[in-house]
Amino acid sequence: MKQDAKTLKIDCYVTPTIFTECTGRVGTLYRFLKSTILELYSFVLREKGTDVYSSAGVKLEEKDQVLIERFFLFTVKDEKGPFNTEKEQLEQIETWIIKFLEEQRAKKKEVLVDQFFVQCIVQLNRLSTNMQNRLILFSRNLLKVMDDPVFVAKLKGCLPSPTPNDKDLAIITEVANYMTTGRKAVLVALDYRELVRNADPIEREVGVRVCDPLYARYWVEQI
Repeated sequence: MKQDAKTLKIDCYVTPTIFTECTGRVGTLYRFLKSTILELYSFVLREKGTDVYSSAGVKLEEKDQVLIERFFLFTVKDEKGPFNTEKEQLEQIETWIIKFLEEQRAKKKEVLVDQFFVQCIVQLNRLSTNMQNRLILFSRNLLKVMDDPVFVAKLKGCLPSPTPNDKDLAIITEVANYMTTGRKAVLVALDYRELVRNADPIEREVGVRVCDPLYARYWVEQI
């Protein structure tokens, strides 16, 4: 989608509602992943017959990969995290852990448990910083908040759900507000239940076209 925007020479904006929600999700995701890493740390020490108070000098051996595998397989992958994104990020961290251990083994370097998990937290902080930087970049193109009760009431009337999500209503309203200046826009979303599947009635009633990112280029070219 970003490549299409560059090709078509159009701007991409984020609504205030989406920006606020994404910022909160990044914080929640970071806390979830950090908690998981600390749980893994305690799990590994416990299985090796020690604890955080006497872990100095304890090595993480090749055979301990079985502990890591067991933790992610039975402790983490059966649980539901705060968002779907958490599963992907956990898999990234799991992959990084195993690759790091294999690299150290190839270099014939010993790995101390304490030092290793410090590196895990460092890696997580890098991931979090990268996500925050992306949000900061998006925030440079932030739409203005719009509060129009009449418009919102009209919008509610064209949605099939008797109790539409307030955030979805706010997002559409913010895009409509942008369009009142005479500019055209397409709202790209992945919320199929409330937004994408109701694209036609939303456009008929309030003039905002909603679409999946995959079809954004087509709809932009139609307006």
